[in-house]
Amino acid sequence: MRKFLRGLMGRYIIFQKLHLSLKKKKKRMSDWEFRKDYHKYKSMNTRESMALKWHFILKMADDKYSGAGNLGDYFWQDLMIARMIYNDDPDIHYDIGSRLGGFIAYLLSFRQDKKTVMIDIRPLPQKIDGLEFIQADATNLDRIASESIDSLSSLHALEHFGLGRYGDPIDPEASFKAMKAMQRVLKFNGMLYLSLPCSKVEKCVFNANRLFNPYTIIHQFDEMELINFYLIKNNGIKKLEIFQMSEDELLNMLDDTRSGNTCIFVFRKRK
Repeated sequence: MRKFLRGLMGRYIIFQKLHLSLKKKKKRMSDWEFRKDYHKYKSMNTRESMALKWHFILKMADDKYSGAGNLGDYFWQDLMIARMIYNDDPDIHYDIGSRLGGFIAYLLSFRQDKKTVMIDIRPLPQKIDGLEFIQADATNLDRIASESIDSLSSLHALEHFGLGRYGDPIDPEASFKAMKAMQRVLKFNGMLYLSLPCSKVEKCVFNANRLFNPYTIIHQFDEMELINFYLIKNNGIKKLEIFQMSEDELLNMLDDTRSGNTCIFVFRKRK
């Protein structure tokens, strides 16, 4: 039976890769367009130092038909929550696992006179001025004292805990343990900025991530008050008054896919 299951899983992974390879690919610069541009440049150029040489050709085919930038979920969440922290202006802000090249970079740009602490299970590539780094498994936050933090964030990170994807120990309860640990370390009136992928149907897509029911998250933070809730969908952010909606109304707004929709929760600790 184990051999059969291993074979079944192997075939399923092959099927996934084949499916992705057959998906419609975005338009790219053709060889004809490249050669046309090459000969046009060559005929127009009069600067010897910029003359074309065959060993200095590097065809970049993906950019001609792409947009000026990627405005995906991470862009919107990083920008919006960085603005919130800018307005709140805490003396020390802690983050768990958010994007170094996005959200953390935003914080460092306007918090040069304040302290920013980043916690991640992976090592920091190099020391960064203005950033205090703690390499640790944040599942239990054992190195952080209870009720010691005023401001804390974690953007698209907790859904990966305990799946082994980033070298962390396998633990089906890791995401939920981390939520309780975050609640524990926050002070009274401390702020939590959290984003997670949500779906109509709660599930684990191993070993990529988990998808949550938004109400599961709210119930986990039983010592917190939900201040604001946002849904990122169709390349934009929408603020929802979810306590004025039925659960079915909210769930019907969510996609039942492998990636779901990004939900942003802004909590304040009430006790």
